[in-house]
Amino acid sequence: MGFRDLYSFNKALLAKQAWRLISQPDYLLARVLKAHYFSFNDFMLAKVGSYPSFTWRNIYGFRELFVDGLLWRIGCGENVNIWNDPWLPGHGNSRLLVQNICTQWTTARRILNIPLAQIGSPNVLVWRHDATGEYTVKSGYWVILKGRVLRQLWQLLNLKVHPSRSTSDDKNQFISCFIAVDEGTKNMLTISYWAVWFKHNKMVHEGNTFSMQDLLRFVQGYACEVHISRGSGSSFKSTVAEFWRPINPGLSN
Repeated sequence: MGFRDLYSFNKALLAKQAWRLISQPDYLLARVLKAHYFSFNDFMLAKVGSYPSFTWRNIYGFRELFVDGLLWRIGCGENVNIWNDPWLPGHGNSRLLVQNICTQWTTARRILNIPLAQIGSPNVLVWRHDATGEYTVKSGYWVILKGRVLRQLWQLLNLKVHPSRSTSDDKNQFISCFIAVDEGTKNMLTISYWAVWFKHNKMVHEGNTFSMQDLLRFVQGYACEVHISRGSGSSFKSTVAEFWRPINPGLSN
């Protein structure tokens, strides 16, 4: 399957049990835990409680993984809090923010892009990091690993950036971090983000794995190519040979 980080893989695998509490509330373990620990709430609002069982403590510990990964697929719209629940599709914050309504038309476009459901269709909680909407070990593994990979990569590249803001899915936090750095760091941030995305796709679709050193060499090589292409592009006009042009008729004898 292309997994190299055993700790992250085990965490993603065990998180599958937490996903079952969300996606299959009627299965036996989900009903037992709900009756004991969150009978009046859902799993995402539950507390760990006093003297929790080993099973509940472990499952509860993986809930953080789903905080930024869950999204309501709107059906009838009932029981979805438009201010507190994640329901906006697309990249960035899935919750509706007042400042975004006032300053960004992109929020309106994201709302208009929600497909209309059939009358009476239920709302469904989906996993936004997989096209199927279902949590998979592979997608969970990548969510866990992505932030760590970027932070390690930037450390190897000696990039001075705010680690949590630079790896945040919140577009506003990322932009504020991006604006604060110099031009060279902007270039390397952009290339590193693209490189991690590219390597991730290779891992998912082709089964190719990569080490941190592979990724570092890939980023450095690509950055070098970009630098060379920009340099050759800027001097291109001065190195092009002059074509023959006829002299003005008035200068001939």
